[in-house]
Amino acid sequence: MAKFKIEYKGWQSLKEEFGDDVVFFDCDVYPKDDREHFFPIIYPFSYFKRYLEKIDPAMYSLVRQVEKQITGWGPHESVTITELGECGIDVGALVVKVVALKVDLERESLRWKNIKSKPSTAEKIVDDLSEHIPAIKTETENYYQLCNSLEKVITEEVVKQFPVIMNSSSECIVKLREILIRHIPDIATDLNKLIREAEENKD
Repeated sequence: MAKFKIEYKGWQSLKEEFGDDVVFFDCDVYPKDDREHFFPIIYPFSYFKRYLEKIDPAMYSLVRQVEKQITGWGPHESVTITELGECGIDVGALVVKVVALKVDLERESLRWKNIKSKPSTAEKIVDDLSEHIPAIKTETENYYQLCNSLEKVITEEVVKQFPVIMNSSSECIVKLREILIRHIPDIATDLNKLIREAEENKD
């Protein structure tokens, strides 16, 4: 018999705060018949997908199909979850299932008790993070803008030089984007490093 009850509370995206559409699921967990002593579980969508693949391959395949239909750079996790809901998928029930199977709730309960016993430490972590949020968001947004610009320029040049790609099968067009997705992040990352170095050394 399960020792804890898991209650799904919803999800939140970090796009507004950090510029990345990364989603975390919120759950409240409490001992059976003791709702007052609940503790939160904040579970990343990326972990959810990893374990979903193991416990429900068919559902994982559906999630991947939805993701492939979404264009643009960076994660679009809130879009994926919204699309799944519109397909009639009970995301909350799947989250509860994954958390129950893959999270050590006993350990999380003890960890939360330790955090509550040292509120000043938790507050300091939040304060330190808050100071860096604007810079993190700006850098993230600049990175994705650069990726989008690189993709547009490279695609236009490739099509101009090799129009046969656009006049061929749709599979060729898909493969072109797959190539760009593999290589553009490395270019954008190196360029961002160069930009930071140039800003540090400018007169």
